[in-house]
Amino acid sequence: LGRPRREPVRRPRLAVVRPQHRVEVGATEPERAHRGPALARRPRPRPVEEARRSLGWPESGRFILLPGSRANERKNPLLFDSVVQELRRHVPDLTPVSLEGFSREQVVDVMNAVDVTLMTSIFEGSPVAAKESLACMTPVVSVPVGDMPEFLAGLPGCAIAPRGARPLADAVLAAFESGRDMALRRRAEQYSGARSAERTIALYQDVVGKRAA
Repeated sequence: LGRPRREPVRRPRLAVVRPQHRVEVGATEPERAHRGPALARRPRPRPVEEARRSLGWPESGRFILLPGSRANERKNPLLFDSVVQELRRHVPDLTPVSLEGFSREQVVDVMNAVDVTLMTSIFEGSPVAAKESLACMTPVVSVPVGDMPEFLAGLPGCAIAPRGARPLADAVLAAFESGRDMALRRRAEQYSGARSAERTIALYQDVVGKRAA
């Protein structure tokens, strides 16, 4: 008797949507596709003064958020601090905050309580914190990283600025004056988990169809 024939092992191929979104073409169900940021429970906007009271913060003054932990070097807290130092020349009562030490519920209050979220990261994919900030109608200023240029394009109060203290500070000052706008929440809804899943599954089906042809 001859040796049983071995079938070649088929390795799943990857279709890259973005560096952080990968779809297994060898998968059998579309549900295996990456579903994107979990915004099914989107944060809801809350009056700034109310959110600050719940956190025990002063109701007056300006607050700016580093959307992550200062211990995470990828978030580039040194650049964030440089921007804060530049801003204090114009806004002496500015208070910088980051997300350490807050519960999930408190994070939503923080995003409602701050005036601007400032993203200075060295690397990002499609950061959920930016989407959650917009869901709270809080403007986001960012360096050109990940999908931020596409995500923030055309939004009032939001901006992409070069990696420098002065250009980022100028963008934040403009965001302070802009205030909140419902367009920010609508943009967050466009990038919700369900819609992101639909786009990813469509790509999955397209790639599988080409493979079968």
